[in-house]
Amino acid sequence: MSEDSGKFLVLSGVAIVTLAVIVLMGIAVTQGFSKVLRDETIDRNVTLTIGALNSPTEFSAYPFMQALTGCHNESGETINVAKVNASGVNVTWAEGTAAGAVLTAMEANLALEELNCTVTSLQDTTEQGSADTFVTGLAVFGTFAAVIVLALVGIVIIGLFRRKD
Repeated sequence: MSEDSGKFLVLSGVAIVTLAVIVLMGIAVTQGFSKVLRDETIDRNVTLTIGALNSPTEFSAYPFMQALTGCHNESGETINVAKVNASGVNVTWAEGTAAGAVLTAMEANLALEELNCTVTSLQDTTEQGSADTFVTGLAVFGTFAAVIVLALVGIVIIGLFRRKD
């Protein structure tokens, strides 16, 4: 390997690593935008069908659930819901992700029952969709940058084992 090509490889490697660091920082900074850029929405008298006992049920219509209040079953009985399972809690809920919130029946008599509740969740927006697309683009670009770095590392390793006459 000549001295000029060695310098070129070092400079290219530094440039690619710098670019990769910038891409990773961009992903880290923008990763939370999917949640932050959503609109808080309150839906009243929503019917939610709970799954089997102690079996989490996902509700994709309610991403990043913020509150679940005023729940009652079909016969009009008030159902005690909470984020954490404690004494007297009938149903637990978790905020979930963009894929939806999760509810779990903690009492056998509530399994497979329909509840009517008021749900507060963070719904999709155009801005949030754009942020998700941008983060995906950064991840794809970062992947290609990593492939280039691996190729440069391969060239350097091959260069170490070549005969120098």
